[in-house]
Amino acid sequence: MNKIFTKLFFTYLIVLIVCLVVLGPVSGISLKKYYTDRLSHELWLSGILTKYILNEDLINGDRPDIQNKCVQIGKEINSRVTITDKEGTVLGDTEEDPKLMENHKDRPEIKNALSGKIGQAVHYSNTLKKDMMYTAVPVIDGSSVIGVVRFAIPNAGVKSGVSHIYSVLLFSSLVGIFAALLLSAFIGNSLARPIAHMQNIANKITAGDISQRIKIQSKDELGKLAEHLNAMAQELERKINEITKDKKELGAILSSMIEGVMVISSDERIILVNPPILKMLDIRTKAPIGKPYWEVIRNEGINAILRESIKDRISIGREVRIISVEEIYFSVQTSVVLNEFGGFLGIAAVFHNISEFKKIDKMRSEFTANVTHELKTPLTSIKGFVETLLDGAVNDKEKAAEYLNIVKRHTDRLEALINDLLDLSKIESKGVKMDFGSVNIPEIARKTVALYEDKVRAKQQALVMDVKSDIPRVLGSESKLEQVFSNLLDNAIKFTPDGGKISVVVSDDKEHVNIDFKDSGIGIPQEHLSRIFERFYRVDKTRARELGGTGLGLSIVKHIVEMHGGKVSVESVSEKGSVFSVVLPVNHATIS
Repeated sequence: MNKIFTKLFFTYLIVLIVCLVVLGPVSGISLKKYYTDRLSHELWLSGILTKYILNEDLINGDRPDIQNKCVQIGKEINSRVTITDKEGTVLGDTEEDPKLMENHKDRPEIKNALSGKIGQAVHYSNTLKKDMMYTAVPVIDGSSVIGVVRFAIPNAGVKSGVSHIYSVLLFSSLVGIFAALLLSAFIGNSLARPIAHMQNIANKITAGDISQRIKIQSKDELGKLAEHLNAMAQELERKINEITKDKKELGAILSSMIEGVMVISSDERIILVNPPILKMLDIRTKAPIGKPYWEVIRNEGINAILRESIKDRISIGREVRIISVEEIYFSVQTSVVLNEFGGFLGIAAVFHNISEFKKIDKMRSEFTANVTHELKTPLTSIKGFVETLLDGAVNDKEKAAEYLNIVKRHTDRLEALINDLLDLSKIESKGVKMDFGSVNIPEIARKTVALYEDKVRAKQQALVMDVKSDIPRVLGSESKLEQVFSNLLDNAIKFTPDGGKISVVVSDDKEHVNIDFKDSGIGIPQEHLSRIFERFYRVDKTRARELGGTGLGLSIVKHIVEMHGGKVSVESVSEKGSVFSVVLPVNHATIS
């Protein structure tokens, strides 16, 4: 506001000063000329009147009468009066004895008058010893100049009058300047105040407070400007709200996506990323927006795809493998982004982590290979012994009985394998219908231990069951949980040497029931622990087959436990034993 007011105020001041500088001297000169012309005119009028009064005396040459009338007229008009004849000889004067005065024919005003003109001049008076202003009028008889009537006033009086005029003009100018400055201050303030208000509101809108509005009620141009600015602010607020809403919706959509999204401009700078891609590509740059994509993404395979897509302005779909702690596979799909006129703006890249699909494909391939292998081995044996029997061995009762037992053993193995495969398939496809109810875990543990007492006794193993009192019930399928207990206890017995120790420990922490199957068996090397629950995965395949395992038991255990909302884990030290732990959630509805 101060700047606007100052500009307006000093603009008015400069205009006034310029006007005074230009008009002041002109006005002064004009007034001075007007004043002197008026005095000269008055003297001329006095001269005209006087010449008629003295006309007869000049013709007769009556010097005393001329002197008397001259003195009398001078007193009446308060001016010096001088009368000369046609030769310039002074006949009368109000200030001096004419006889003592020198001839005046050389005086410029007298000279002009003697030639028949009105003479005017300002010069020094030898008689009065000061500058005088003179006006001389010729006295004409017929066509001849017979004398001159001259009037004079002190030039100092003229100067005093002019000075007075200048004083009045200066005073009037100063009063005018003061009044004009007051008016300019008022006008400047009236203009600066609403402009400052507009500036203040504009600053607040710029700072983000778009709800601000200008409050000016005038109907002039400023009022119209305020109306337009308010309309613009209102439209801006609407647009910003709309853009903000769209941005939030887009952000919500991008954040909820599983895929990673990155938009790159034509100058290779990142203009948009969604949160999943930061984790997906392990982007640790705090502010990737605005930076070149090759500074943010540290994988040359991905950068090569993005670089080719931007350079050739084409859409690309490829897979990329990244090797870090583990193999990660990405499907990268780029799309060209164009403006409404078909101009190239950049590309949008979508990243999908397909590592799980790759893993599933690998597991499927391994599963097919394992099933084929597991089925082929007993089938080959069965076929071989059947052919042997058909070739005549059937007639040898001892051999036939031995071969048939081998065929039966392999057939039992095939049956167990097929049953496990069917169970696993049903569980994974949710095809197993399980009737959930309140299950007593200690009771299932006791039943399972009782079933395996003969096996334990045959291997001279020690089987201990440690059950905490008041174990809460769980919600689940009793038959399926019995299958879990049976598989885990059977494994513990199989892989524990004769004379070893096996423990089944049941406890709870109010929220979960914990079942631990501990053994002092051969243990599991650390590198195998992460895959022990995979289908057909065996630490020692030859030994597992000798012990009659199908390689599917632990996988079935994992799926059943997870269907009950629990989890299964293993801890093991090679040659020292293993601990398989099952954690099931407590059924609080049964707790009184």
